[in-house]
Amino acid sequence: MNSIKNIINNSTSVVITSLSYYCISVANFRLLAFSKYSEGIHWIYLPSGIVLISILLFAENGAVGIAIASSIITQQYYVHDDWITSVGNGLITGFSPLAARAFCISKLNIDANLNNLNGSSLMIMSLLFCLLKTCMRELWLSLRGHQNHAQYAILVSVVGDFVGALAILYLAKIIIASVGQFRNKT
Repeated sequence: MNSIKNIINNSTSVVITSLSYYCISVANFRLLAFSKYSEGIHWIYLPSGIVLISILLFAENGAVGIAIASSIITQQYYVHDDWITSVGNGLITGFSPLAARAFCISKLNIDANLNNLNGSSLMIMSLLFCLLKTCMRELWLSLRGHQNHAQYAILVSVVGDFVGALAILYLAKIIIASVGQFRNKT
C-alpha cells in the first residue's frame, strides 16, 4: 500500500512540475515577448523560478518533470526535427539545477529538507543554478549547431534566468504571506 502511495505522490509531483513549467513557459513566450534576445533566450525568463521551486520542493521528481516539459518545449518551439537536441536540452534544464541543489546542500551546510534555507543561501543557490544550467545548455546547443554567439547568449540567459527566478520566488513569498494573513483572520 505504501509503495502505491509513493508512486502516486511521485507521479503527481512530476505531472504538476511538468504542467507548471510548460504553462509558465508558454505564457513567458507570449506575454514577455518584448524580453526576447534570441530564440530561447529572454532577459526575463519566469520558468526558471518554476524550475528552482520544483527542484527545492520535489528534488528528483521535479527534475524529471522539468526535463519532460523542457524537451517538449524545445521540440515544439525551437528545433522541430531534432529530438536528440530536445531531449539533451530537457535533461540539462531539469538535472543541472538538481546538481546545483546538491552542491549547495553539501557546501553551504543546508539541511537536505531545506529547514535552514535562508535568503542569502537561496540567492547563492539561485545564481549557481542559473550559471550551471545556462552554461551547460549553451554548450550543448552550440555543440549541436543550434546556437551562435554563445558568450552573449550566456550572459543574457543568466540574467534572464536570475530575474525570472527572483520574480517567481518573491511572488511565492507574497502568496504564502497573504495566505498566512488570511488564515489568521479566519
